[in-house]
Amino acid sequence: MRKHLCIIFLTLISLQAFCVATAWAQKPSEALQTLLPEATELTQDDLSFLSSYNFSWFFDVLEYQTEKEQKVLKDKQNSVLEMTWLGVLSEEDKELINAVSNLVGVDHKKAINLVQPHAKQGNPNYQYLMGLLHVSSFNKQSVSKSNTLQIQYWCTEAASNGHPNAQYQLGQLHRLGIEGFEADLNLALKWYIEALNNPNEITRSRFEPGDIENQIARIYSNDSFLGKDEKEADKYYHMAAAKGNKYALTSLGAMAFRKGNFEEFLELTKKSADQGYSPAMLSLAVAYLTGSVTVLPDHYTYRIWVDKAIANGNVDAMFHLADYFQNMPYPFPENLKKAAKYYQKAAREGNKRAQYLFAELNEAGTVIEKDLIRAYLNYNAAYVNGYEEALQSLNRLKTQLSPFQLKLAQKMAEKLGHPPPP
Repeated sequence: MRKHLCIIFLTLISLQAFCVATAWAQKPSEALQTLLPEATELTQDDLSFLSSYNFSWFFDVLEYQTEKEQKVLKDKQNSVLEMTWLGVLSEEDKELINAVSNLVGVDHKKAINLVQPHAKQGNPNYQYLMGLLHVSSFNKQSVSKSNTLQIQYWCTEAASNGHPNAQYQLGQLHRLGIEGFEADLNLALKWYIEALNNPNEITRSRFEPGDIENQIARIYSNDSFLGKDEKEADKYYHMAAAKGNKYALTSLGAMAFRKGNFEEFLELTKKSADQGYSPAMLSLAVAYLTGSVTVLPDHYTYRIWVDKAIANGNVDAMFHLADYFQNMPYPFPENLKKAAKYYQKAAREGNKRAQYLFAELNEAGTVIEKDLIRAYLNYNAAYVNGYEEALQSLNRLKTQLSPFQLKLAQKMAEKLGHPPPP
């Protein structure tokens, strides 16, 4: 009995030291304790580890993930408010749409119950909204056959009644083969053309002028499309580019690059980059680094464009810059630390290769501080994201962590939404 009381007392002391050491004393103690695996007894080594380990990075990642999820949720809610409305939008409609928007990602069933009666009356606005509410990213459910059928039914009803958002959405679903839909480029083309010829303009989250023409061009240039037609593709790409569409500008720039028309590549790609399109920025960065558009590699201009791409959230640019520092001819410690910094940034955004490489740095402890817990979490994230090589590293770390540390790492992985393999 005395032994267990002593253990409890030492555990409380270690938790208090843990809070102070990690600057998380202001966090509820219950939240901190949820990280601790259930155990009747902790060894002195376990207690020492708890009191000295810096968990602040982990809570930073959790907080960042939460912020990202909230942003995504807000975008989904706004897409309801921004949808094209056919006909007169009454005050009653406004109130209902606002209510539904607030329920997105919160109470899916209630949102459906509010919209369904109006959709059944044949209102194309609510029909489209019914389809939208069954999309997995809106209802926080996995893709299922029942949801796919609901999307197909309601979006088709709305599209047949002239709703441009529904027509475009069906084009996307059939082109990409998502949400349980089979890829069908002919059907996708049919609905894109319907949307293009629709006199009602699309108002859709992240929709830009020329997007429909750009999607049609993609179909005509697709090798798997039986009606592939490069001339039609070129026509629609130029129609989209004439409207300033950044995606079409980037595609046309890439075509010019492949033909060796570097001036045209720079002109078109810069127009896209100037609109804040980060893939165009990265494309420019790589072109300058490889010397494709200059006599010699231009490292200075590379850094300008790759830094802009990173500032705009481009994960590939983060990884590219990490590799740039990692593979410099002279591996100065400062450059290797910069590589670690950008691998970490890309890893946090979900790049599986960066997660694996950053885990290696955590495990080695030569460039950055050695942290086997963090290495485990990054190897695990890489594996969960499909990087098979990480499994061997995970199994290796299991032999290096104490039983308590392994349970703790597994608990932390679950908190991050990456349950580890058995």
